[in-house]
Amino acid sequence: MTGRERNILLLTVVAHALVHIFDGMIAPLIPLLVREFNTDFFRVGIVVSMFSILFGAGALPAGLIADRLGPRRLISAYLIGAGVLFLAVGAAGGLWVYGALMAGAGLFCSTYHPAANTLIGKEISERGNAFGIHGIAGSLGTAAAPVIVAWMGSRAGWRAPHMMFGAIAVGVGLLSLRLPVRAPDAVRSRVAGPLKSYAPALSLVAFYLAAGILGLAYRGTMTFLPAFMGERIVVAGVDSVTTGGLMATLTLLSGAVGQYIGGRLTDRMAPEPLYVVALVVSTVFLFLVLIGTPIILVVSAAIFALFYFAVQPIQNDILARYVAPDSLGAAYGLHFLVVFGAGAFAGAGGGYLADRFGLAAVFVATLVCFGVSTVLIVVVAALRGRVVVPIE
Repeated sequence: MTGRERNILLLTVVAHALVHIFDGMIAPLIPLLVREFNTDFFRVGIVVSMFSILFGAGALPAGLIADRLGPRRLISAYLIGAGVLFLAVGAAGGLWVYGALMAGAGLFCSTYHPAANTLIGKEISERGNAFGIHGIAGSLGTAAAPVIVAWMGSRAGWRAPHMMFGAIAVGVGLLSLRLPVRAPDAVRSRVAGPLKSYAPALSLVAFYLAAGILGLAYRGTMTFLPAFMGERIVVAGVDSVTTGGLMATLTLLSGAVGQYIGGRLTDRMAPEPLYVVALVVSTVFLFLVLIGTPIILVVSAAIFALFYFAVQPIQNDILARYVAPDSLGAAYGLHFLVVFGAGAFAGAGGGYLADRFGLAAVFVATLVCFGVSTVLIVVVAALRGRVVVPIE
């Protein structure tokens, strides 16, 4: 890698970890927020949804803007903008003020994934390796958020993790301004070779539907997993909030391994069958999370995360195969819009189910979503090889 490529990779690795820490900030703090604002799971779930809706809504326009203004500018704007809003949580006086700050932060965060994928895809020659490292950073951010946020929230107050990571983001954002912006017309895509064929429309429709339903299931699972594990697992001398955060972090660390394995396997095998296998295994172990004893719960959750996170590089590879290179930015933007937009409804919906029927009901609903998504990807796999050759 050149010096510029290494700087791009370093920036995106740190920024990716931070965006997933921001994304996972509220979930470990749900019990503290319920007590702080004298409210219930449903209202706190609405705050989660406010962040998530805008986290998804900005993805498609961000993908389009990145092709025109340059992706580095969007990454810097995300870091500084979201960081400032997380710092402002220190002065938030009520639940809905906090919700408004989180909504604004979600909008800034929405620009990250399409911009980073565009930056890596167009400017780093060792693209596969870079995407793998980038994905691991996101997984580690996701894994670290529950335990770090829960630990800080329990000891220094629920505002403390917001302010600490907000300050880090602003600092990284200011440093990122030193990375020169390459003009869009000077950026050369490193997609090897011309596009030979397009996927049939039905494949893309089934792919995006499955991605949206998985986004809903994943958000519901991860939002309430810390509280669910804290409720089911007792560790002597440790409060339930910290226990839930710790168990969720140990669970999600396997996700980083899944990212790497999924990326490596897509270089060797067709991605569609891999996608089906990953979803089937994820569904089985999510069911065991629901019905298992504490030990089975922890082990099953780790295996669930391993296979679910393997799905992410598989999805990226499928899109790269199915969509013309000139449209990849928009395709990735639409993908994140669908995933996070659908996932936005999991906070409030899961909160409603938890209030009415208990936390276990959330996981029953996500199991149904995984089943439907698996059927849709079976359709995609069945259509593999059916292509529409473009007219030259």
